Amino acid sequence: MCDECAGAPDPGRRNLLRGLLAGTAGATVAATGLGAAAAQAAPGNAAPAEAAGAAGAGWPRRASAGVRFRWLGVAGWELGFDGRRVLIDPYLSRFRYTTAAGALDPSAPLTTNLQHLAPVLDDPAPVELILLTHGHWDHLADVPHLMKALHRKDKNTPRVTGTETHRCLLTALGVDPGRMIDVRGGEYLDFQGFTVRGFRSLHGTGANYQYFAPGTHRTPPPPPTTIGELVEGGTLAYRVDVGDRLSAVFIGTAAFIENELAGQRPDVAVLSLTGGTTYQFVERALVTLGRPRFVVPSHHDRMDTPLGTPGIDPQLLRDFRAVVARISPRSTVIEPDGHLGTFTL
Repeated sequence: MCDECAGAPDPGRRNLLRGLLAGTAGATVAATGLGAAAAQAAPGNAAPAEAAGAAGAGWPRRASAGVRFRWLGVAGWELGFDGRRVLIDPYLSRFRYTTAAGALDPSAPLTTNLQHLAPVLDDPAPVELILLTHGHWDHLADVPHLMKALHRKDKNTPRVTGTETHRCLLTALGVDPGRMIDVRGGEYLDFQGFTVRGFRSLHGTGANYQYFAPGTHRTPPPPPTTIGELVEGGTLAYRVDVGDRLSAVFIGTAAFIENELAGQRPDVAVLSLTGGTTYQFVERALVTLGRPRFVVPSHHDRMDTPLGTPGIDPQLLRDFRAVVARISPRSTVIEPDGHLGTFTL
């Protein structure tokens, strides 16, 4: 869920992200519409000639690992490699979730915009796995519909990783619990060609230092109908390794547990930049993850506007680049070129 939204008005992303600015000097990237990949260097970094095979200043160049990243909006990502796909928090419906005054509305009805799922469904490569970081609507709500549609399309039903609560929520929404892989933190899963590690993590808090829709389930509840009924249910972070070619860590909300991720040194850090009251999230994440070669902003767009709609303050992106340049000057910031933009590493 959008960490900073809890109980706060939403006159624009600048106000929504002020909590993050207070702790990290800012964090986000411009979303200018559908398009191809864009790789941008932070001030003082060497700008790569292209995303594929790019290397930050001070890193030796290397051959491309052939892993495609596609931003699905919010915290959603698609990894493509070797004719296979993995999804992380795929949410594309993007319906209104606030009151007329701009405050988060827990009673907002869950809505699925089926036509918005087409970018994922139209790709012929099978989706083998969906990684859920937590249970809020802007991470989980589209998963049941995607799983059913993928099964109808090509008889492929991906597996889904998440906590016990996430399994209960998805079961209540009609997903076969046999397709769920329970993750508690510490798992190291082999999928024959790529591996996934699960880590216990945290959800960011809002301006009042409280969590939105906290809670857990041990058994499936009645089918959720509002966004407030999709409870957090614990939060996870993930590391995905495509053989020994490329590793990426995904933090789906602007908080994490340093001891859990200590020692991880991925090639790519995908950081959720939703604001809130987490102290120096970006700085601490960069240091904990060993100052990765590539840093990718995520969860930085408006969540209730159509795909392709601009809604990011360019100054916030400049502030984020400045943080990366100061804390991890050898890293390269790679910006998704709007919704459904791709880049290959």
